[in-house]
Amino acid sequence: MFEKYGAIKGYTSSHFSSMAGIYLFLAEFRSTTDRSVEEDYFSKARQANLSHLKYSKSMHYAQPKAMRFMRTYHWLCRNYRTAQRSIVSARENEYHPDLGRTHLEIGKRLGDRTHLEHTKSIFAEIGAEWDLEQTKKAIKLVAG
Repeated sequence: MFEKYGAIKGYTSSHFSSMAGIYLFLAEFRSTTDRSVEEDYFSKARQANLSHLKYSKSMHYAQPKAMRFMRTYHWLCRNYRTAQRSIVSARENEYHPDLGRTHLEIGKRLGDRTHLEHTKSIFAEIGAEWDLEQTKKAIKLVAG
């Protein structure tokens, strides 16, 4: 689907990121019972994510987000072990915002306050105010 555009030719990381995000959203929040539509969303999400990952190899600033989207794709496909590998990658690359977003997503999906508290400390440390507010809201929801 995206390979026909190559990895450059006027396309930027934001193009691939946007497509990956859109298809992940559709795959997660689909309101259809038609299995073929669901499979189509997942197929397109996978293609967009693979293109984003391929592009990010030459544009390293795009790698953390591409890996995070691929993790979300694997999470939605119930491949949890593969999904959690991005935490290791984020730690190795010391990219704190992505590490925080990874813990935030896991904390929200599992209802795990430990991940959310870790997220809170990461975002407080780097001064990511908006992300910190989102984390505080998630903690309130988990605490119920």
